[in-house]
Amino acid sequence: MQQTKPNLRKALRAFIAFVIFVVTCPAAAASAASDHCMRAGEPTKPLVNKAETAAAIFLAVEGDFFPTADRIFYPDIDVEDDGARWSVSRGKSPEVNAEGDVAVTHGGGQLALSIAKCDGRISDVWFDK
Repeated sequence: MQQTKPNLRKALRAFIAFVIFVVTCPAAAASAASDHCMRAGEPTKPLVNKAETAAAIFLAVEGDFFPTADRIFYPDIDVEDDGARWSVSRGKSPEVNAEGDVAVTHGGGQLALSIAKCDGRISDVWFDK
């Protein structure tokens, strides 16, 4: 019975540490970052708080970095809110043929990137496949 108490204490400590970790997890801080940012040590609002702004940044980068983008076949700029950042890429809306079937096109080697809401920092630049 003496051996059980130390094991029970260890298990209880591990459980408490796990609960503290989950409660103070960085994911909660990341979602809060989209509303409250820090610049020069002071809280402030995000620089890129609208999807339209993220799309404009994407178009500026695409025009300079990837001028051969297929703007005819992939006319849409897709902007997704990922909490503290925007994911932006060029794509094509689903099409419905005469029979009512939906055709969805993905990839195509077009530029995609992530834009931080707080400071507009561009990261995770890739080409969709």
